[in-house]
Amino acid sequence: MKWPSLNFIVILGFEVEFSPTKVLKKILPYVNAAVFAGMIYLNYLGGTGQINDISTGEVSGLYPTLFTPAGITFSIWSIIYLFNLAFVIYQIYKSIKLPENLDVQLNQGFFFISVTNAVWVVAWHRLAIGYSLFLMLMLLVFLAGTYLRAKRPKYRSEYFTEYVNFSIYLGWISVATIANVAIFLTTTGFAYDGQISAVITVIMMGVATVLALYFLFYETNYWYTLVVLWALMGIFIARNVETVEGALTVSRGAMGLIVLIMVGFYLQRKKEKDTGKSG
Repeated sequence: MKWPSLNFIVILGFEVEFSPTKVLKKILPYVNAAVFAGMIYLNYLGGTGQINDISTGEVSGLYPTLFTPAGITFSIWSIIYLFNLAFVIYQIYKSIKLPENLDVQLNQGFFFISVTNAVWVVAWHRLAIGYSLFLMLMLLVFLAGTYLRAKRPKYRSEYFTEYVNFSIYLGWISVATIANVAIFLTTTGFAYDGQISAVITVIMMGVATVLALYFLFYETNYWYTLVVLWALMGIFIARNVETVEGALTVSRGAMGLIVLIMVGFYLQRKKEKDTGKSG
């Protein structure tokens, strides 16, 4: 959406043009930096158990599911937040040096993503699982919209700070949303154990695998697919420790399928490029 320009006359008789878009390009990157810092601080408080006297991992432990990956898998947040930080710094640089290249809608998307992430942390630690699922769905929607906005970067710096950034973020939140659905089911009295637990886990792994392959084939997005592969590996590690045979078999099969298709897809693309060059 383009903001309209407003003209008004100052007392001295000079006509001044006021553009909300120009103002947003100046202040929004700094607002995002502040919101991002606040969100990181809330995540720190949550991770160290300073919100409601319980850590993020301990909340997850209250609602065990077969879809929950091993703890090491969550280290991907460090990568996500590093890309986020690069995005924030680059947007500030743009606002100073290249204001004409700064995408206001992309920055607005990041603002809503960071705010929603922060509110989710509070809801999660307050054990408001229903609200946390709703917030996770909101986060997924905001990320999907922002990803679509960042899909066609003009410069290499935008490729990493915008496209790759939101691809990885979207990939992980896609998996996290599925996990939140699984956790929500355990709080509703649904018989999420035994055979039903295994069936639901298989379905959820299937959904994650389909999403990974969709982004690989229709978006040519290896980053998203690699994130899903990482999550499935985390599920495999967790279930291997627990020796849950059914979940092990499915996660192993899903990982193998994704890797094989990724390699085949990459080789096919490379062959097409080589053929195009020789032709």
